[in-house]
Amino acid sequence: MQDISDKKVFEKDDLWIDPKTNTIIPPENRNLDLYHSLRANEDPKNIGYFDDHIDRNGKFSPGGEPASGRYSWGIDEDGRFIYFSDEYFNHRLALKDKQAFGAGEVEITNGQFDIDLVENNIPIGGKSGHYRRFGDDQYNANSIDAFKLRARESGWNSINDPAQLTTIGNSPVVASFGLDEFTEFTAIRARGIQRGMEDLVGTGSEADRLISEAFPSAKFARNRGVSEGGTATLPRPRIESPLIDDRVPRQIYRFDSNRVAYTSDVIDERNINKIFTHTFSDEIEIRGAKAVSYQDNNGKYHTRFWSTGELTEGNNIHHRDAIASLLEEEGGSLIRDGYNIRDLNSFENGFKLQESAQTISSIRVQSSFSKDVLERSQGFKFSIDSSGNIVRFDIDSSITATQISRGYRIDASELSIIIRQVHESIDPSLRGYRSIRVNSRFLNLIEGELNLPNGLRLEPVL
Repeated sequence: MQDISDKKVFEKDDLWIDPKTNTIIPPENRNLDLYHSLRANEDPKNIGYFDDHIDRNGKFSPGGEPASGRYSWGIDEDGRFIYFSDEYFNHRLALKDKQAFGAGEVEITNGQFDIDLVENNIPIGGKSGHYRRFGDDQYNANSIDAFKLRARESGWNSINDPAQLTTIGNSPVVASFGLDEFTEFTAIRARGIQRGMEDLVGTGSEADRLISEAFPSAKFARNRGVSEGGTATLPRPRIESPLIDDRVPRQIYRFDSNRVAYTSDVIDERNINKIFTHTFSDEIEIRGAKAVSYQDNNGKYHTRFWSTGELTEGNNIHHRDAIASLLEEEGGSLIRDGYNIRDLNSFENGFKLQESAQTISSIRVQSSFSKDVLERSQGFKFSIDSSGNIVRFDIDSSITATQISRGYRIDASELSIIIRQVHESIDPSLRGYRSIRVNSRFLNLIEGELNLPNGLRLEPVL
């Protein structure tokens, strides 16, 4: 039996009825995952993830209709944004006794939340108080920041001015920190660490003191230029955590606006109508969506599909915004790991990636793409017709255009891997395409022999 805060649920037989056999599940077979599953199957309002129930209008709609009322919420150490009913759960039970970035309650009206209530009227920690750090204003503030950030990432709308969601920092590291590490990092962030190491080291500021404690030899390394060639700290065990988390893909958004796109790492029957929401014409039943593939610093490939608008109105979120979002997430992970294991190189590389993300997003011209990004990225466009099948698969984006204009050589083996991963991220029953369309000038840049999935071929277009 698991060590959780409220063990009474394991003793109440009426909570452990197998819906298939209508018999009571014996105590030796009871566990917390099964308990969550039983409650969610009874009613999706009992427990679930906000990300799974935000509809195309940005409203929280468990069961298919916008919800109203007061809900309990929590964000666990893996960044999962959880809601639950107080009838069957408390915060530690809902979060499976994990550490938390935040836990509280939220008032929901017609599927939307009220930021003012989150900040002023509802106590962080909720009814259970399990995650409240009494007297720790910093953690309570972090909890509210975490709620705002995850709400924005999930595409959930508030009833207030959307600009209020941008009053928090844009750092995506929330979903990667445990409770203590996140509190420490936010304390540093609040003192201006994101201005960069160059501005902090040697200034005598409070931020400099915190950095010096984390990296005791950082100043010495700077003075001698050691940090350019290797770590300035003693070797420490590496943290084997993902640089970009594909389990709960973060929503793609534009850094310079409040626009957020529904995002997924796969296309299947459950989400295809959330991704393909952009219609090219009122008269033609063809809808479009976009995707990118990106290889992180650990060599792992990541695919992201996103919605490009509603009906005939585009959301103006482009391939560069998707790449910028992934770079920022990866940079946040490197900053976190660098701080946790006192690795100055990882720390600085994280800031460089986040700076690159800001450049790509804010300077919207081809020159903002670095050589490194062009080596590890590719962009795609997709279309579905009235049958609901994907009938067009194009290699086409601002990334592709930049590669063509610079005469950048494309490695055939790398491109084959990218195409295969994107193709395999689409449910086979939805694949109505037989070829991959690509600019004929791009074809001339490919070096080597492509190894495409069975039955697929490249179709050159002007």
